[in-house]
Amino acid sequence: MLGNSKRSFGPFLGLDLVFIALALVASMMLFETSAEGADSIAAAANPLLAGLATIAAVVILTGVAVLGTKADQRMNDEFTYKAVAFGALVGVMVTILFHLAFDILPMASWGLGDLSKDRIVAVLMGSWATGYAIFRVRGTA
Repeated sequence: MLGNSKRSFGPFLGLDLVFIALALVASMMLFETSAEGADSIAAAANPLLAGLATIAAVVILTGVAVLGTKADQRMNDEFTYKAVAFGALVGVMVTILFHLAFDILPMASWGLGDLSKDRIVAVLMGSWATGYAIFRVRGTA
């Protein structure tokens, strides 16, 4: 056993390869979405129904995600689970800060274009993969 239980260089190479692939796809998406123009967003015909449907989808998908993380936690060791979970937390925080920066700073006038949904997804995937890699090497303590 390792001296530091919060750090592992164990044999979960498959998970490492998944996050390497995630980082590569995110990088390709960032270049592709930066090159093309953003699609316009259609307004909802019934805003009340759209809001209720969004709330219902968030509640249902949250329940499914919680059940999925319980199964994931049972099937993986503590370090692996924490590295993936902390990486996801970092990914969400970076995505929120990235979106906030695009709202506050004049990115379009700097030649960076507008923020598209594909670019947001690419930032989320890339920051999750980067966060996972950092916690994988540094440990979760």
